[in-house]
Amino acid sequence: MTPRTNTTGVSILTKLAVNLNKIWPLFFSAALVQASAAGATNMLPQIAAATSAPSPAPQVIAPKSNDHLLVTIPPNIQLATPFDLKVVVSGAGLAVLTVYQKDELGHHYAAGQVIDITHIAGNTASGKVTPMLLGSVTFTVEGVFKDGDVEKEDVTVPVSIPSIAPKVFHGEDSPSGGISLTLGGNVDGAALQPIAYYGTIPDEIDDWGHAHPVAVHLDGRVQYSIIPSNGAPVVRLQQDPHEPSDVDVVALNPGTATLEARFGSAVDYIKVSVERPQNIK
Repeated sequence: MTPRTNTTGVSILTKLAVNLNKIWPLFFSAALVQASAAGATNMLPQIAAATSAPSPAPQVIAPKSNDHLLVTIPPNIQLATPFDLKVVVSGAGLAVLTVYQKDELGHHYAAGQVIDITHIAGNTASGKVTPMLLGSVTFTVEGVFKDGDVEKEDVTVPVSIPSIAPKVFHGEDSPSGGISLTLGGNVDGAALQPIAYYGTIPDEIDDWGHAHPVAVHLDGRVQYSIIPSNGAPVVRLQQDPHEPSDVDVVALNPGTATLEARFGSAVDYIKVSVERPQNIK
């Protein structure tokens, strides 16, 4: 007997296998897409965080100068008497050294002294400086280095009256040597401007090679008095209202008066003439 083959069952199984082969790729692709989408969604916060975080700023280090000054001024220095200024230098090397002066009354020595370096030992340079002001004087030492850097240091020291008298002392810096005032006029008072000249201060050389003596201004450092005379007082002395350290002479009555000016051992006498206004007889 020949066995019978169930062609109906085989046909059904065959069709099922064919359909599974068609459906399975579509199912797998959908699952893959869904998984990829889920993974991408999970990655979004990380990507957003990475893109939104600021990148670290580069470190900028400000250059620091290695050029420095350490200034030493000896004690007991005197007006118009040169002293040795010592400067310890570190850095690129010193090109120019200039010294400026200011006293506690606010007076400045107008010109800075460019120091001629006379001695160098290691990193210490020294040169001569001449004090041009009295009292508590601040010396501002300015160093210009070869790399273009500029460094300053202030040193405040007392400056005393020198033991030697000045070559020339004027209680009033007037071409005529005296003062003329007009009673009740526009010029009924004057601020006294004392000066002195010392032989220890080198002359100033102008652009044409001419030498000029350098005056030391003594505003606020001179003692004034009026020489007594008969009759009504001609002038009086008062503190300058604008410069309290200075002294004014003010007209009181027509006539002449003599002022005495003292600076240390130096003495000067100043003649003051007071006239009536021309329209008053």
